[in-house]
This record gives sequence, C-alpha cells and structure tokens, in this order.
Amino acid sequence: MVFFGDSITDGHSSTVDANLRYPDQVADRLLERPEAQQCGVLNSGISGNHLLTDAGTQGVSAMARFENDVLDQPGVHTVVLLEGINDIGNSEGAVEPEQLINVYRQFIERAHDHDIRVVGATITPYEGADYYTEAGEEDRQAVNEWIRNSGEFDALADYEAAVRDPDNPSRLLPAFNPGDNLHPNDEGYAAMADELDLEEICAS
Repeated sequence: MVFFGDSITDGHSSTVDANLRYPDQVADRLLERPEAQQCGVLNSGISGNHLLTDAGTQGVSAMARFENDVLDQPGVHTVVLLEGINDIGNSEGAVEPEQLINVYRQFIERAHDHDIRVVGATITPYEGADYYTEAGEEDRQAVNEWIRNSGEFDALADYEAAVRDPDNPSRLLPAFNPGDNLHPNDEGYAAMADELDLEEICAS
C-alpha cells in the first residue's frame, strides 16, 4: 500500500532514525499479523507538498506526482490519501474546499481505473500553526465533512478524530503536540497508525 501525503506522512517531528513515522508504525502493526495477511508499505510523503501547486524545492504538486508515486508502483492495491493542509494554510483560506475536493475525486477515479482502493484521510488540526487562519479552519472542516460523508472513498481514516484535543477540536491534543501545532509527535503518529483498519487497507 502507498501512503501519499505531505510532511505529516513524511514524518516531520518524529524521532530521527527511529522509524516512528505513522506509515512505519502501520508497518509494525502489519508485521504482527500472520505472514499470509501481511502487506508492504511505501511512504510517499513529501514535506511541503501541495495538492494544487508545485512547492519550489519541495517538488511538484500531488496532482503531478500521483501517477509516478502511486499508479506506476508495482503491486499497489491501496492508497491512503492525506493531503491538503498546505494548500489551506499557505493560501490563508483562499483555496475553496471544492478545489481540493475536485482533486480528491480525480485521484479516486484514476486509482479505480488501476484497481487501486482509496482510503480518504481527514486533515488533522492546525490551530496555532504559523499559517493558521479562521478562514482556513472553515475550509479544513468543510473538506473533512466531505471526506467523512461523501461515500466516494473506499474506506475512511479519521486522523483528525485520532489526534485532536476533544476540548478544543481545532487543535492537536497537547500530548501529541511537539510544539509547532501542526505535526504530531511519535505518540500522535501512533494514534494515527492505530486509526487504520488493517482489514480495510490490506483488502485485495
């Protein structure tokens, strides 16, 4: 399976060289299963990545790299999509939710054309981050509402619910916040890994 995303998938703020990024921790869970039920993990997270636009030294947009990083990889049967916070944050809410949703729909269609199942991941909280705005938070909530309720994905990974502060849902749980209010720490990544239904992501 491919984990496709930005710096959160890439493992920003996880312990260096400890393999505690959330896809690593999913891989650890998979290795605990019987050998016949194991499946491989490919981390295709790029820090700073955007859905809609290229990001300078961070590389091309998610739209441009989806074919190479997902569709052209051998043996892929599932992709977990976690993208969009950089579009929302860097535009200060100027990007409309429908623009991001249209990209998700293209990903779903292209993946299904290759018999790849798509897990939609909700965008995690970011209040307090350098590029947080109230307009952006409204957009994040709108996108997450669609991810949860559209029925267009094959499965759901509700990462927002896994790492948010129940007393302030627009923020990371303090125990999961390394200080930048955007990227989870090792424990937060563990909560994200635990959120995935292995039967869903490893279904053939």
